[in-house]
This record gives sequence, C-alpha cells and structure tokens, in this order.
Amino acid sequence: LKLDRQVIMKIIEVSKVENSPFYDTLREKWMAQGMEKGMEKGMEKGALKGKVDAIHELLLDNLGNIPAEIEQRLTAVTNEQILRQLLRKAAKVNSLDEFKRAMDELISNN
Repeated sequence: LKLDRQVIMKIIEVSKVENSPFYDTLREKWMAQGMEKGMEKGMEKGALKGKVDAIHELLLDNLGNIPAEIEQRLTAVTNEQILRQLLRKAAKVNSLDEFKRAMDELISNN
C-alpha cells in the first residue's frame, strides 16, 4: 500500500490533534452533551408513558375494558399537552364513548 505524502502528513496531523489535551476536553464535553440530550429524551418519553399509563388506569378502573382502538390511539399521542387534557377527561367521563369523543376532538384540534 503506497500513500501520498500529503495523506501521511494529514494522518499524522489528525493523530496529534486527537491525542492533545484540548481534544480530550472537547471529546468529554461532546460526550456529556450527548448523554444529557439522551437523558432528556428518555425523561420526555417516560413522562409521556406515565401519562398514558395513568389515563389507561383511570379508564380501566372507572369504565372497565378499554377497546383496542382507544388503546392504540392513546399510545400514539406524543403531545404532552393533549395527554394532560386527556388525563383530566379520563377522570371525569361517564363512558368510553364520551372519552373517545373528547380524544377525537382534542387530537383533531391540534
């Protein structure tokens, strides 16, 4: 394998930069930022799932079995504001039809 002199010099230059303390500091900073973003996304997903689970439990406890259609639509909601409103509705509705109508209205308006 024969490499051009410029390519070899670039490899040496990159190697020097990658092994410098400055680069280590940048790498650590970037890794911390990546971990922070990952944790934020995980927390957001967890908060959404927690709301979906709470809605599910309220409906199940108050109204009985939940139709698959409502389950599927509920788990597809990714807007926290909508889930918060659905949670309030789930605590107040008297039937699954009433909840479904409220869910349809909230989702179509957003």
